[in-house]
Amino acid sequence: MDRLELTMRRMSWERNKKTLSVPPRVDDDSLERARNLHLEGKYEEALIFLSGIKNCVEDARCLRIAGLSHLGLGHVDEAVDLFSLSRETTRVELARDEVNLCMALLTGSRFIEAIAAAKRAVELAPTEVGPHINLVSALRRANDEVALENYIRTLSDEFPDVVSSPLFRERLDKDPDFVGLKHRLQIPDRSEAQ
Repeated sequence: MDRLELTMRRMSWERNKKTLSVPPRVDDDSLERARNLHLEGKYEEALIFLSGIKNCVEDARCLRIAGLSHLGLGHVDEAVDLFSLSRETTRVELARDEVNLCMALLTGSRFIEAIAAAKRAVELAPTEVGPHINLVSALRRANDEVALENYIRTLSDEFPDVVSSPLFRERLDKDPDFVGLKHRLQIPDRSEAQ
C-alpha cells in the first residue's frame, strides 16, 4: 500500500469516528433511581421520572426499566413495545461493536473474520449505513470480486436508502475501497445530475 492510499485510509477512519454517532447514555444515578422506584413497586413514579430523562428513548437500559414498570401496572402492550424498542436499540449497539471489530480485523488483514463481522453488523442493523460500508470494504480488501458484485446488487435492490445516504455517497467519492463502485451501482455523479 503506498503512502497516499494509507493516508486516505487514515482519513476515512477519522471520518468514521466522526460520523458513527455514539448513542446517548442515561447516567447511572438516574438509572439506579428508576430501578429503585420500580423495585419498590412505584411504577407510576418510575415512569414519570423516566419520562423526564432526555435520552431515555435511546438507551436500552432505560427502556427496559420503563417496560418493567408498564408490566408492573399491567400494561402489557406498552411493555411489549418498550422491550421491542430496547432490543432494537441493543441490536444497533451490537452492530457498532461488530463494525469496530471488522475495522480491527481489516487492519490486521484478517479478511475472512472481517467479512463475518461485517455480515453480522448488517444483519443486526440493516438500515444503518456503517455496517454496509464495512462489508464493502472487507469484500474489496479480500479481493472477493464475486461476493462484492453480488453484494452490490443486493445493495441496489434491497437497500436504496443506504446507497442514497450522504455517508455512503461520500464513500463512493473518496474511499479507496469504493473506487469504481459508483458506476457498478449506476449512480450518476453529482455534477452530472445538476
